[in-house]
Amino acid sequence: MHDRGTTVFLTTHYLDEADALCDRIAIIDHGRIVALDTPAALKRTIRAEEVVHLEIALDGDEGPVIDRLARSGTVARSERSNGTLAVTAHCASARDFVPAAFDAARTTGATIRHVEVVPVTLEDVFLALTGRALRE
Repeated sequence: MHDRGTTVFLTTHYLDEADALCDRIAIIDHGRIVALDTPAALKRTIRAEEVVHLEIALDGDEGPVIDRLARSGTVARSERSNGTLAVTAHCASARDFVPAAFDAARTTGATIRHVEVVPVTLEDVFLALTGRALRE
């Protein structure tokens, strides 16, 4: 259909699907278009090469560890639940950010339980634009 010049509108909450199938994407939040561009251009707005997800065991205040993490990357999201702090950070290089994250945890008395490094996705773009995850 694309080769015949036909425009197809796809409505989905599965941003990986939209990334794979669409030439242009409109991100809509509360009925308003907040971004409209190609998937690659939308992902470049994050200004990061990689995204690091951390799970940090923490007894005290999360402020000091978040402050330390923010020195090495952009803390896009942090959420605390049952003594675990889940952090999503955008960074230029996970190779540099992850060791700095372990140093931040060690100096603040926290322990990193899990690290995941992924490329920037449209989920990250949605979070950056709306301030919330798609499932909220």
